[in-house]
Amino acid sequence: MSIYITVKGSILSLPMRRIQCLWIMTVVSVLLTMSCRSPVRSATDEYVQVEVKGVSFDPIANSPVVILQNQEETKAIPIWVGLAEAQAIHLQLQGAVTPRPMTHDLLKNILEKVGVGFEKVIVTEMKDNTYYAFIYLANGKMPLQIDSRPSDAIALALRFHRPIFVAAPLFDTALPSSESHAVKLEPISWRMIQTF
Repeated sequence: MSIYITVKGSILSLPMRRIQCLWIMTVVSVLLTMSCRSPVRSATDEYVQVEVKGVSFDPIANSPVVILQNQEETKAIPIWVGLAEAQAIHLQLQGAVTPRPMTHDLLKNILEKVGVGFEKVIVTEMKDNTYYAFIYLANGKMPLQIDSRPSDAIALALRFHRPIFVAAPLFDTALPSSESHAVKLEPISWRMIQTF
């Protein structure tokens, strides 16, 4: 079978197989061109692994602040949290053991008893001055992605000794570590938390 193509007034006869090859080559070249135009981030470039540097208190906002710092210690991102979550994070960082399980300890115990693995936490975005995060769990059948406040997610990640990540575009807005202390923050203590 042949296809007739008109090019500038001339009629060409091309076999169907050649047309298919030309079509495939055109599609492949377009796809390659498109992939070269838009930079693709690898999975490791999408997120920045961070560590909890500590919990402080912002006297201006009258609120505790968790400081997340990249592993190179060049940038930090402050996340204002509630008092209960600050207490849970602070106690875990200090290695303190409470006589009875606190809420995050209880949730950890439940997840372990039902066989659900805690994979990681990703702080994904900030909307209207509020940070959003997801907790990634694995139950053996399928991965689970749970919407969470960053403070709760961080408190759980610390208890499970699992990594905490921040989305790269969000972390790009983080302050250099030297400037993250430009905000007047006070060290937080267990006594300070008890007074609230």
